[in-house]
Amino acid sequence: MQFDVAKNASGRKQFFRHGLVMLMLGSATLPLSGCLSSGFGLGGNSEVDQQLVTGSIPDYPMLKSDDEIITSAVSEANTKRGSLQNIPWTNIGTGTTGTIVYVGERRSVTEICREFITSKHSYDGIAQFHGKICRTRMGKTWELESIEEQG
Repeated sequence: MQFDVAKNASGRKQFFRHGLVMLMLGSATLPLSGCLSSGFGLGGNSEVDQQLVTGSIPDYPMLKSDDEIITSAVSEANTKRGSLQNIPWTNIGTGTTGTIVYVGERRSVTEICREFITSKHSYDGIAQFHGKICRTRMGKTWELESIEEQG
């Protein structure tokens, strides 16, 4: 009996090609079997799934106003350095920024006040403001007394 090597190799190539094609077809159609068994979501169970329960969305803390941010920045200013300042501030809630360029402190028997000048860069444009914050000598919180846009 004579063994033909060329025929044997050709037969193996065909078998390998046929197997490769079947493997590719099988791997392409396997993911679709899940879609077919569920009916593509049509005509199946249309009830609302009550098993999944989510928590409520927490309330965001109150956004601070620009005036509150400015009051905080002026109250933390180091007035011993002098009245000319360069204190940047940013309100991430509103997107407004500015720089406090002047802080002057006046003390009386009953209260401490700070006058300030700040720039304010917002969506409305750039403006300069003059304002005043005060607190009593015994008080720990500063209150905004006035803030006005300068001409």
